[in-house]
Amino acid sequence: MTTMNAMVVGGAGFLGSHLVDRLLAEGIATDVIDDLSTGSLGNLADARHAGGSLKIHTLDVRAAEFATLVSMRRPEVIYHLAVLTPANAQHETDGGAVAGVLAVLEAARMHGVTKVVVALPAGDLYGEVPARELPVKEGRAFESSSVAGVLARTVTDLMLVYRDQYAIEFTVLGTNTRSSSRCWR
Repeated sequence: MTTMNAMVVGGAGFLGSHLVDRLLAEGIATDVIDDLSTGSLGNLADARHAGGSLKIHTLDVRAAEFATLVSMRRPEVIYHLAVLTPANAQHETDGGAVAGVLAVLEAARMHGVTKVVVALPAGDLYGEVPARELPVKEGRAFESSSVAGVLARTVTDLMLVYRDQYAIEFTVLGTNTRSSSRCWR
């Protein structure tokens, strides 16, 4: 029986650590990539004690070692949950968000990863959405006019280019950190 492998960028954060718990519970070998700038190893305490195949790498995805790690670990899917997060939003206007997503997409392209999942704040993607229009439907126009909104649209556009040119399937999850999540694909 072949074990599925997953990689979770931002796996020591709030959302990432819960995803890691779930992946391990389903028997999926999981690599956590986190530079620990906002995440905490404490968030992974349950995962570390639960058993299963878990490896934690303190690493920034923009470092050359990330692509090497992808080459060695060969994940079927990379979850990138460290883009435009509330904890680092004020620091993302320096281009770090786009550079990080590009690093993940390039590593996926070079090493045959066929699926990338990225989480972005729904407010950055769509602006304020009236409650009567929830959940957000696929194809809804982007309406945010903030810097974070432009970065979120750029990330989504990059995902489209990599799907069209390199057959890397993707899902962009629009997260609402106050209550629930919506999905745009």
